[in-house]
Amino acid sequence: GYKLMGNIEKSYRAGVELQAGYRPLDRLSLEANATFSRNKALDYTAWYETYDNSNDWGDAPQLSQYFKEASLPFSPEAMGAFRVIWKPIDALSFTFTKKWVSRQYITNTQNSDLMLPAYTAANASLVYGFDMKGLAKASLGLYVDNLASRSYSSNAWGYEAHFANGDPTYVEKGLYPVAPRHYLVKFVLQL
Repeated sequence: GYKLMGNIEKSYRAGVELQAGYRPLDRLSLEANATFSRNKALDYTAWYETYDNSNDWGDAPQLSQYFKEASLPFSPEAMGAFRVIWKPIDALSFTFTKKWVSRQYITNTQNSDLMLPAYTAANASLVYGFDMKGLAKASLGLYVDNLASRSYSSNAWGYEAHFANGDPTYVEKGLYPVAPRHYLVKFVLQL
């Protein structure tokens, strides 16, 4: 059978993470973070399913392609987030978070058709913490994800097939879309 998956023998991840926080008021915090990285497979050989032509898809010997350096899939080169936390009273906190993720490959083959585009998402939460008559601490929270109901995908799968006669490469990409605005109620009990 065709070689479909395999471990990367040589790879590296190198980068920097930055974080900053500021409290302009006693009950208001601003936080930001950013990550910049290079995530590479070294001396990597990709194997492609190969067929004789795009009309009848008869089996043909598998093709390979060598990459001295290839970007690792699902490894964005840049990410950032900004968070505002407001506590009008000690037991109540409101948090707004906005994050950005750069585009990223979904396979090891460096095919630009097999990439997830960059996306931005915003989330919010309202959490109230309280004591349950000295027995335990508890919190009740309302979480709202994808506030703007944006259409984006944070995961995907990809497939490409090549043809021995030189027909254009066949590419398929399946996206896992993030749900439009959605809500979660969460109760936490700490004993």
